[in-house]
Amino acid sequence: MRPHSVPWLDGGRGCVVRLGHRRAGQCCPDSRTGRARPETMFAGLAMPPRDVVDPVAALTLRAWMLRALADPAARDVRALDAVAACTPATWDLVLRVERCALALRSALADVEPAPLPPPIASLLKNAATVELRRNLSALMQLRMLGELAREHGWRVVALKGAVAAAARIPIDVSDIDVVTHPDHAPALAAALDARGYAPYGAGSRSHLAARLKPGGIQIEVHHALALIEDLPAFLNRAVPLDSIPGLFVPAPADHLWHLLVHSVLYHPDRRGRIRDLLLIRHAAVDAPPDAVRVVERRIAAHADAAPLRAALAMARELDHPPGPSERFARITRDKYFLACQRFPLPRGHVRRKLLAHTASFLDGTTSLANQIRRVATAPVMDPTTIRPIAWLMRYAPRIGGLCRRLMRMIQVLVCYVVVRTARRRAQRVLPLPPVSDGNVAG
Repeated sequence: MRPHSVPWLDGGRGCVVRLGHRRAGQCCPDSRTGRARPETMFAGLAMPPRDVVDPVAALTLRAWMLRALADPAARDVRALDAVAACTPATWDLVLRVERCALALRSALADVEPAPLPPPIASLLKNAATVELRRNLSALMQLRMLGELAREHGWRVVALKGAVAAAARIPIDVSDIDVVTHPDHAPALAAALDARGYAPYGAGSRSHLAARLKPGGIQIEVHHALALIEDLPAFLNRAVPLDSIPGLFVPAPADHLWHLLVHSVLYHPDRRGRIRDLLLIRHAAVDAPPDAVRVVERRIAAHADAAPLRAALAMARELDHPPGPSERFARITRDKYFLACQRFPLPRGHVRRKLLAHTASFLDGTTSLANQIRRVATAPVMDPTTIRPIAWLMRYAPRIGGLCRRLMRMIQVLVCYVVVRTARRRAQRVLPLPPVSDGNVAG
């Protein structure tokens, strides 16, 4: 076995990586140039081929990053042949997928001598700088939201990455999520519009259309939270944010639980992503022991206890050398092989839908029949950009709705085939050991 390599990696072939699509307000750093580039669920399903990346090397690099964040003794890559051999393109891909450049550079800052070769150090610096700019932009926008909440007497609760930005934690923040009472959400969105923000994209069942302003990151105003049933109680338990008057943060147990269910259940493709593990880690460290025990009891009673427990365990192990054991080996492997697969996507709204369908199949538990049934019965809410169907929706709504549902089912089928193909190739190149003791979740 190569020193400090991923235990279940035994070889692999180079693959063409297709890097992400541009989406206003959600940019991730271009690790080479320092310019903002868009974030995608998986780095790699949209743009023309650019570089050849070995997914095995990418997975090995990701495993080292987890150890480096937890163990100072593991931070000099020059002593690790498998990591030192990773190309800038491999670093670029992993930093896009894991979104941990700022946290990693902070961890390596005090290591002497410099642990990274100069080209890699420059690449990491550029990526971390872009993440830092977004983090600071989020902090300024949160202060503005606090002013609005204090002025109008609204109870506005910051969520997820916004809590980390308010606490000056070095973690990438690509958007700001806040939740307020359903009666206050439209007024808050209108107040943002009055300050120069503009609606971006379509809303959903849980939030209004995002608000975006040049030079900032997008703000999503939620009036409900997926997988959180009792929103009034959630809002009532929130505690004031001392650093930003007017804003609240969830109670410690609610914050930790929301991070877990959001990254593990609502976005299964994010299971094990380093940025999300860091958020969970900070929430667990800041929560009192009683709050953590409350979350552990909720996990034990939940139908999806295994992946929730695995995510919490990996996050906690970031505080203890030698670092986390990989508990999401299958989904992590499939995600990187999917990022290296040739899969050209159309532009705009259709692409985002395809990415969402693809993510739903990544955890390996969503069946094709269930996903088709879900999209076939879902209401037709958002506007379509396809002109013939838009005309039908206007003049023959029933026929237009039927056409839209048929297109959704075709999209689901295409995404299912793509994920299955990537998974079969990944299993040939990197066969995983049998699942035992719940150690491999997702």
